[in-house]
Amino acid sequence: MAFRVDTSLSALPLVCRTQAKPHRALVELSLTTGTAFTSFCEINMPPISSSPATLIILSGLLLSTSARGEEPLRGLHFGTWGFDISGENAAIKPGDDFFEFANGGWLAGTRIPADKTGKSIDVLINNRTEAQLRNIMEEAPQHAGHEPKDLKGKVGAFYRAFMDENRIEALGSTPIESTLTAIRAATTHEQLGRLMGRSEFDFEGTFFGISIDADPKNPTRYAVFLSQGGLGLPDRDYYLQRAFTAQLSKYQQYIQQLLRLIRWPDAAENAAAIVAMEKRIAEASWTKAEQRDSNKPTFP
Repeated sequence: MAFRVDTSLSALPLVCRTQAKPHRALVELSLTTGTAFTSFCEINMPPISSSPATLIILSGLLLSTSARGEEPLRGLHFGTWGFDISGENAAIKPGDDFFEFANGGWLAGTRIPADKTGKSIDVLINNRTEAQLRNIMEEAPQHAGHEPKDLKGKVGAFYRAFMDENRIEALGSTPIESTLTAIRAATTHEQLGRLMGRSEFDFEGTFFGISIDADPKNPTRYAVFLSQGGLGLPDRDYYLQRAFTAQLSKYQQYIQQLLRLIRWPDAAENAAAIVAMEKRIAEASWTKAEQRDSNKPTFP
């Protein structure tokens, strides 16, 4: 993912700062002097993964949201204009370590919020956009009737239904009972495959992600992409490394709880079977390093 930072639009200096196990992202920096240079920043952005069909469906039963205390909006905000020289580390000679010279001051003084994976222009823009969207969604239900016809009314009705936790708890699994019935009736690989094919627009899960994007070998056309999936935890390492044994155990308990909520028989045994299946998928999945290798995928 490419990040472009125009220092004429922000007081933040030259790079984004991130934590945890990162992906590498190219950062292009346009300076007010007209010069430019490129660098790399490390960003913790685990790939979105999907669980097997049962797990994805069950997760819909636990819909709930909590207020996050976003900062109030104050209209348009562009930050301080110009180049922030305080982000430099003047104690370092540019010829010895240009990255530290250009960014050391900012890196030393910047703290990543506890609920974020990094801090950059992109993160700040995303936070502000989310706050604006939240305001829109919280205001929309005030104008939504029982069966709204316009887009704003539909957004309001959808958000109001999503936030009505009491009704969600009262309904339980009733709204997805037809989907659960279809899963119970699927006893062959072919039948399960048909359900997985609905993963792009329904609750069913799949072992593969499907998307459409520009063909890397021919950007004048689009191509269909298949990506690995089927894991409920963020990465294959959670299943295969002993350091994540506690997390994997908690995950299995969570699956067992979901199965009990929909009165699925033998919840404990089936939860263990689901985790065992996901572990086999993890063993066959690419590592993060393999996923970053642009030469590894095969494009026809």
